Order: sequence, then structure tokens, then C-alpha cells
Amino acid sequence: MLLSLAIALTAIKSSAASNTWIDIDTAQQTLTVYSGKNQPLVRFGDISIGSGGVSNLHLQGDHSTPLGHFHVLEIRPSAVFETFLLLDYPQQEQADLAYEKGDISQVARDSIRAAEAARQLPPQDTALGGNIGIHGLGRDSANIHQRYNWTSGCVALTNRQIHQLAKLARPGMSVVIH
Repeated sequence: MLLSLAIALTAIKSSAASNTWIDIDTAQQTLTVYSGKNQPLVRFGDISIGSGGVSNLHLQGDHSTPLGHFHVLEIRPSAVFETFLLLDYPQQEQADLAYEKGDISQVARDSIRAAEAARQLPPQDTALGGNIGIHGLGRDSANIHQRYNWTSGCVALTNRQIHQLAKLARPGMSVVIH
């Protein structure tokens, strides 16, 4: 995992040259892959988000999906979710907000800031949580997926959709969740 993560972090540095990105519209519950600003390549409907809704500040255990601009760090197979696209959450913006609210210490904030500056995986064990990403259903119920927002803070697609997305996604790709 460390080697693939190092490759992913290198890809983030050069992601500005790429114009393919992911837009997640939590209100419309869609995920769209764009080429450039306005050219949709594929759109997936009926996505699921965190059972706690969305938040500018996801805290560990609140089941909210964090809003913001992230990057895909790693694309990996998952025994639980078929495929998992790990995002670089938390970031400096969330760390600063959490520090101001007293949710994390200065040491935790500084560690998150340093990881972002170095293009490294941010600490995943602070009160802000971690392991936020885009994944499939795995063996979970498609019926529940269609009826409820059920994740612990991630964005979920059907297994068919996540396999399609994984073919288009790459480490370093921008992901906007709004």
C-alpha cells in the first residue's frame, strides 16, 4: 500500500495538467465525471451519502459526508465494498475549522496541515476521522441503497457503477463534493 500511495501522491502534484474530475452533487444525489469544465463523460444517479447528511466538518462517528475539494489518493479493491477510491480527507480547511471549534488539538491541526503541504495521506485517527472515499455496495442491499443514505461518511455507488468509475478514475483526480 505504501508504494501505491506514494505513486498516488506523486500523481496529485501533476493533477493540474489533467482536466478530468469528479463532481458529487449531494442534493441531486449524482456523481458526474467531467472532462474539462462542462463536458460530462458519465453520470451516475441514485448515489448514497452518509446517513448523517453532509457537513463542512465531518467528525468521527457522525456519519456525515464532508463537503469540499479533495483528491483521489488510491484506487484499491475492497473485500467489503468491491472497489474503494480513498480521498485525501481531512484537509487544512477542515483542520482549521475543527481547531477553531475546539474539536482537535493544535498538534492534530498542524499534522494535517503538514500532510497536505507534503502531499501525504493526512492523519486518519484524529477526531475528524478518515477513510473517506467513494465505494461500491459490496454485498450490501441494493434496495437499502436505493431507499436510504446509509454510509458512515463516504459516497456509495452500485457495484456496476463503481467498476465503471474505477476505469475512469486515477490517483490525483480532483473530487468536488457539494
